[in-house]
Amino acid sequence: MRIILRALGLVGLLVLAASNTPASAQVSAMATFTRTEVAPGHFDYHVTLFNTSSLAGADIVFTHFGLKNPASLSNLSGPSGWSGSTAIYLTEPGTTFAEYWLEAPLADADLAPPPPSAGGSTSLSPGTRLSGFQFRTDRVFDAFVFETYHRDPSNPSNLLTANGQAHLNPEPATLLLLLAGGVPLAALLRRRAVRLRS
Repeated sequence: MRIILRALGLVGLLVLAASNTPASAQVSAMATFTRTEVAPGHFDYHVTLFNTSSLAGADIVFTHFGLKNPASLSNLSGPSGWSGSTAIYLTEPGTTFAEYWLEAPLADADLAPPPPSAGGSTSLSPGTRLSGFQFRTDRVFDAFVFETYHRDPSNPSNLLTANGQAHLNPEPATLLLLLAGGVPLAALLRRRAVRLRS
């Protein structure tokens, strides 16, 4: 009984410690994408970005997607109110980045939320998603890394970062194929279970 009480006390302390983590631990994001072959060896990627942060006011204002060794990266376009470009950093050899930022004017030392006309429905606040990040490349990717930069509500001159891996959404035809194979398998398993009971 004492061991159980000690374990519960330890769990309580861990929960209390986790609740006092710094704000940077409370920003997070998720990304998924679809891929379409538009010509032999040319693929369009359409990315949806999700702000999964639990920190109120931690809007995403900048993001980039890291692509390993593409020979070409072009046709960047972002959702309404966002701009995009490519970048290569010496610290990341072999990686080309598709970068997107909110067009809302940000003062050098002040990253306060933009006026409604500048951000409006295009801002990516916690609990929302935004589609329309697009680019074209010559490589097939099933996943790639991304990083997001969030406003820090407690310090307007600071940005908080989160990173993760964007994953390919299954195409509708693939889902239909899985469903078509799963239904007969479920029926077969159900029949076997009925036979075993009798």
